[in-house]
Amino acid sequence: MGTNNKDTKFVRVTSFPFLTPQAGTFYAEGATTADVLEFQHEILMFFGGLSAKHERIGMASVEKDSFDGTTWTQWFSVPIVDIGDSSDFDSLHVTDPASVVVNNKIYLYYSGIGKGEDAIGLSISENGRVFTKSIFCPVIRGRAPEIVLYNGRFYLFFVREDGLGGYSIYSNVSDDGIHFSDAESRIVLAPTPDSWDGYSITTPRILKTDDHFMMIYAGDNRTRDQPKSFGLAFSEDLENWSKYSNNPVFTRGKPGNWDDQAIWFGTPYICHGRMLMLYEGCQKPIGHEEPLSQIGIAEMAMV
Repeated sequence: MGTNNKDTKFVRVTSFPFLTPQAGTFYAEGATTADVLEFQHEILMFFGGLSAKHERIGMASVEKDSFDGTTWTQWFSVPIVDIGDSSDFDSLHVTDPASVVVNNKIYLYYSGIGKGEDAIGLSISENGRVFTKSIFCPVIRGRAPEIVLYNGRFYLFFVREDGLGGYSIYSNVSDDGIHFSDAESRIVLAPTPDSWDGYSITTPRILKTDDHFMMIYAGDNRTRDQPKSFGLAFSEDLENWSKYSNNPVFTRGKPGNWDDQAIWFGTPYICHGRMLMLYEGCQKPIGHEEPLSQIGIAEMAMV
C-alpha cells in the first residue's frame, strides 16, 4: 500500500460524517469507536452508541461479496453488548469494540467503565448476532482495546495512564484470549517529548499489510483524551514498534466542521485495493450541552 513513503496521509472521503445519531436507537445521542471484521459470509461493523447517558455496542452488516467499502445493508437498532448491573465493572459504559475470529466464533473485547477501575471485557458470539459476556470478565485493567491473533497467540493492546498525566499504549499476550497476566503488561508505544504526540497517545488500531503490521494511533501534546491527530507506527513482530517519520497522517477538522474538537479510533480496512479508515470525531454544536460524536471515513493517499 506504499505506507513507507514519506508522503503517506489519510484524506477525508466526504466532508460530512459517515454515521450519525438516529432517533429511537441505542446511538440516538452519538456514534463512536467503529471496528470492522470479516466473519463467514459477511463484513461486520461494530460501533459504540450513546443514549440515556450510557454507551453500548451495536452492529451493522453487509454481504461480503457486495461490500463496496462504505455501504452497510443491515443496521441493528438495539445493542449487541449492553451495560452490566450496578455493581459490575461495566455498569456505566461498554464501548470501544475490538473483534477477532477464533475457531469460527467472534471474540469481541471492549472498554468497560463502571464499578472500580476501567477494565477490558470480553463478549463471545457463535453466529455474529447473539453475544454472551465471558465469565472471566474483566480480562485486564485498561481501556481502548485492540486485538490481533498471530501465530496462534492473542496480542491485546490497550491504554493506561502512564504516570505523567497522559496515556501510553500497552500490550499483553495470551494463549487463549481469555486469561491475561497483568504482570506481563508492558508499554509498547509512548508519547514522544516535544512532539505532536508529546503528552498522550491512545486508541490503537492495527492492520497487517504484506510483511508488517501498521498501527494507527491518536495523539496530542496537551490533553490526555482529546487527541487532535493520528499517527502511524510499524512492527514486524507486534512486539517492537517504530513511529512513522512523517507523522501525523491525519488531523481533526477545521473550526466549524463536525470533527473539529477531537478524533479517536482510526480503524483501517482494505476493500477493492483501497485502504479506508473509519474514525470517531466530535464537536460542540451550538445549543448542545455535551460534545457530539459521529463517525467519519477517510482513505489513504499519497499527497
